[in-house]
Amino acid sequence: MSRWNSAFPQAWITGLLISFLVPPLLSGCAWRQAGNQADFDGRYSAGNYQEAAAFAARRGGGGYNEGTSLLWTLQRASALQAAGDHQEAIRLFDTTEAFFRVYDEEGALSRWLSTTGALITNDASRPYRGTLYDAIMVNSYKALGFLALGEPANARVELNRARDRQRRAVDAFSEQIRAEQRALAESGSETPEADMGATLSRAHDALDEEYEQLSRWSVYPDYVNPLATWLEGLFLMTRAEAPGDFERAAQALERASGMVPGNPWVRADYQWAEDLAAGRRRHAGLPRTVWVLYEKGLGPVKVERRIQVPVALRHSGTTTIYTGFAYPVLRYRLGVSSPLQLESGREEDVSTELLSSMEAVVSTEFSYELPRIVTRAVAASVTRTLLQYQLRRRFGDFAGFLGLIYQLVGTQADTRIWSSLPREFAIARSGWTQGEPVQLRFNGESHALELPDNRFVMVWVRQPSVAADPLIEVIPLSAD
Repeated sequence: MSRWNSAFPQAWITGLLISFLVPPLLSGCAWRQAGNQADFDGRYSAGNYQEAAAFAARRGGGGYNEGTSLLWTLQRASALQAAGDHQEAIRLFDTTEAFFRVYDEEGALSRWLSTTGALITNDASRPYRGTLYDAIMVNSYKALGFLALGEPANARVELNRARDRQRRAVDAFSEQIRAEQRALAESGSETPEADMGATLSRAHDALDEEYEQLSRWSVYPDYVNPLATWLEGLFLMTRAEAPGDFERAAQALERASGMVPGNPWVRADYQWAEDLAAGRRRHAGLPRTVWVLYEKGLGPVKVERRIQVPVALRHSGTTTIYTGFAYPVLRYRLGVSSPLQLESGREEDVSTELLSSMEAVVSTEFSYELPRIVTRAVAASVTRTLLQYQLRRRFGDFAGFLGLIYQLVGTQADTRIWSSLPREFAIARSGWTQGEPVQLRFNGESHALELPDNRFVMVWVRQPSVAADPLIEVIPLSAD
């Protein structure tokens, strides 16, 4: 009894300290985040885009303001774009640039505070910072939105930004890694009791299978999305206005063709651009052509997994202590699988071919992120586990119970992701005759389209699931 009484004031102080740490953990609670995402995904996949946008707005998707969220702004903007509201979608996508700019330009102190904060709490309690592919898709979607609104000059700006982001991505990611490594080294994650390096090694060894599965998705160059590259090349080729546009178009389409060597339509686009750049063809002599951009299915989501590893203790003979940590893994969703058939009446029917697998784009970047995520999760979990162990050993069962609460609440994975991105983009192209409709056939349905009096036209089709009605937009690519 006397032991409990002497320990109680210290345990009370410890409980007060933990009471300050638990609310931030609960505010970023992974189960709440997962529930909100599932509610949004249910609306979006059913084709209820306005409902999905309203839901995202209530969760903080109001653009760059105090109390708003980058993730929910992205979700809301993509839902509005799917509903055909390009003006509002572009406005919201514009505000996400402020989020990215702040995170890109933040100093070493901010990154240190963010990383050390994750060691005290977890990644789910930090603001969603976005990914490199998020930023590239923002520029790509804004370019498509501007084209749909008939604003090619603004579309050109966004395509330039997407190219620049892809060019700078490797350097930007390397700087993030260096900043985080410095923060981890200076955060005091090493303790007198535990060998953090050896514990991390055990954790990474336990996840060898996860790393191996992710490595199979690395089919594109680092942080490059074939959609953005192809879209830039197609725009420059069909709407060449500045000196060197044909050369830049050929370069972009050559890169895109190299990433999807089995796609005959990208290869044909590259051949056109190369001939134009070399002077072997005249732009005015190119025939009427329609391209179909088919955006289908839904990309991966993140789910939580948990695992226990033994803590490598520095003192031999000490009781073995295990620590559990949570980490995210990608879950790939089933979606629209059948290709789209394009019937123009002028050529043989053609089918869409894969242009960009968002599963591969997301998985490639995630494969680079996962080791860092695991490192932070293990360091935080070991810190909490040793705290609980010391509280119980020094101050008794009540203090140990408080430490257990802190450990249980803190062991959560960050499963946030821009979940309304598609599973893949596919394209087809064909010649067409003015005044004659073209037919799109997919998922057992047929859609007849009257094309405008322009030589070059894009048909943009979006369908996140077979339950959703497709959104079909006709976009003139050329002024003539």
